[in-house]
Amino acid sequence: MIGRIYVRLSQESDTSIERQIEFCEEYAKQNDIEVDHIYNDGDHTSGYDSDESERPRYHEMLQDAEGGEFDALIVKHGSRLGRNKKERIRRFFDLDDWHVEFHTVRRGYVDPDDEGDFLQELFSASRDHHGKWDEIQAAKKEIQRRVDDPDCYHGDPPRGLTFDENKRGLVVDDDEREAFEAAMEVIHLRDEDETYTVIEMETGVVRSRISRILNNQREWFLRAREIDDPSRMSSHVLD
Repeated sequence: MIGRIYVRLSQESDTSIERQIEFCEEYAKQNDIEVDHIYNDGDHTSGYDSDESERPRYHEMLQDAEGGEFDALIVKHGSRLGRNKKERIRRFFDLDDWHVEFHTVRRGYVDPDDEGDFLQELFSASRDHHGKWDEIQAAKKEIQRRVDDPDCYHGDPPRGLTFDENKRGLVVDDDEREAFEAAMEVIHLRDEDETYTVIEMETGVVRSRISRILNNQREWFLRAREIDDPSRMSSHVLD
């Protein structure tokens, strides 16, 4: 029997690609399946995305299966086909229609004509779908909460600042204090109604950074100064 292996990795917590291949090859050896090809969609491949551009090897595998190029497909777990339960069940029956056996390292041959096997695969697909979906929704809620939180900075910190110990707000970066002081001077000069040209000449800060400091980062620099020097706390207006 000619078999082929399909692997993908959606996140760091999943079994590595190398380990998946090892498990599948060992399974094939124990079950007298000759593996002649491995379809590898690599790391960070979502099981919810069945688009060909995102999972090219998966679609190559399906085409080869339909074309009768191999007899058995081996995966470490049924979820490698996908986390979307409808896609997973559809492909389970497609493989049967194409006379390709579906094997998982965990469960062995999944027989579509065996009611117990089918029900277990259906349950597993539904459980994986909803479990992963709940994780995704929770992550989205956390991201939105951070976006809505005015005390949470998003993106890479500007020069002169770094994340605080909670990885939410910003504080002065001691390794770039010179850049911090330059930014504070930019803010001070602008508060004195100086033009961008004068500010650039006085501070040496390029115009594009001056614009970012004044238009997007001013509040964060002022907050960081208050944390760095509590005696200068004010209504966010420089002395």
